[in-house]
Amino acid sequence: MRNIQGSIHKRRLLCILITLVMAVYLLGCSPEEQSSVPTERLTTQSTNDGKCIEIYDTHLYDLLQLNDDEELSVLDVKENILLCTVDREYTEDDPYHRYEGNNASTLRLFLYDISDHVVKEEITFDKGEFCIDAVIMDDSIIYALVTMDSATKNEVFSCWIATDDETLLVHESNCTTMGEMGPYLVVLGGTTAAFSFYDPHTGNFGFSLISAEGREIPILNCYDNDETTMLWTELVSNGDVCVYFYGKNSESTFVICDKNGNATECAIDNRVYRIYNYAILENSLVFSAQDISVETEKIKQIIIEVDFGGNIIKSLDHKALYRLQSDGNNYAMGIDMSYQVYLVASNMNQLDITEIDIESVFPEGRAVLFASGKSGQFFLNYRYERALFLVLLSD
Repeated sequence: MRNIQGSIHKRRLLCILITLVMAVYLLGCSPEEQSSVPTERLTTQSTNDGKCIEIYDTHLYDLLQLNDDEELSVLDVKENILLCTVDREYTEDDPYHRYEGNNASTLRLFLYDISDHVVKEEITFDKGEFCIDAVIMDDSIIYALVTMDSATKNEVFSCWIATDDETLLVHESNCTTMGEMGPYLVVLGGTTAAFSFYDPHTGNFGFSLISAEGREIPILNCYDNDETTMLWTELVSNGDVCVYFYGKNSESTFVICDKNGNATECAIDNRVYRIYNYAILENSLVFSAQDISVETEKIKQIIIEVDFGGNIIKSLDHKALYRLQSDGNNYAMGIDMSYQVYLVASNMNQLDITEIDIESVFPEGRAVLFASGKSGQFFLNYRYERALFLVLLSD
């Protein structure tokens, strides 16, 4: 069992200078300001709402000199800092190997400064431990760790807050990584975080806030039954508020919560819409859904924008999008079933959706994960092809 002082987690401050090529990060800088950082711009294109998209190759996989069996994830972005993990999958002859749910162990979690090309801080893990999510909160790192028993394959979720001085345990419970039902972490207001949880043994689910001091503050604590239904564990945030989605009295209900624990609930009629995925913008939610209000031979898929009162304010017929990630402002990015990347823009009177053309410079790539650090900025992680691209939006 991991102790609170983090003797197993070895925190090391590193100064590893890397002088190879890195992508431009600062949105809106002039060419003169950008010239101090080498760039490799792959392509540009225009969006359907008149913005300019620039796509850069970060070369991060090469810069970190990862082994062929090591996988990179970007879990959070804050200004010029990436919070990343390096994982390794278990081989079939490993006692930890499994065919369902998570089948990897995290080697290390680290902060990477893409302006100075430096790994600033690193946390290492033991075999059987998987860092499923992590966020940067003020001067702390908060991470969700899934530990698996090699004999029973039972999984335990523990949430930790790590500072320069200590590592504190915030929460511990049973969990599952099957069906993407593992815990999620988000940050609110820079000084508060939130995490979701689901115990498959008891049906207990919901989410809590984490104070800067590492104290758990329960917000939603329910059990999967006839009145409250665990739909999924995804927790999303625009930086100011977070949103959690669950079933209540047969209605699809989302809970909106700010950093002070003020929470409100709104419902979406699940007799009209079947939700595929969602993201939170600055003042609204974007849902990818199926319209089931009218029986038709062809499935009607739609993108809808909903205000925080549950009112639909915009809609657009469009194929289903998944893994939606918002920039916290007016844009979200997602993929379809073929891993094609799309940008969703919420404009004054309508939704605009642009197909991102990466195939012309990166054929047959499959974008699987996204991260966003500020307005108009997205990172696209092609884990199978070992590439990380930076997408910048500008006028």
